[in-house]
Amino acid sequence: MLVDDDELVCDAAQVAGFPVVRALWADPSAALKDAQEREGRT
Repeated sequence: MLVDDDELVCDAAQVAGFPVVRALWADPSAALKDAQEREGRT
């Protein structure tokens, strides 16, 4: 089982057959997405 807030991670895990719980505890943030996708950190 995977719990994550990253849509790409969740999508890939589902395709691989893992049960996924999408963590939606915060509103999407452009700054957070940039840090995760461009800078590789959270």
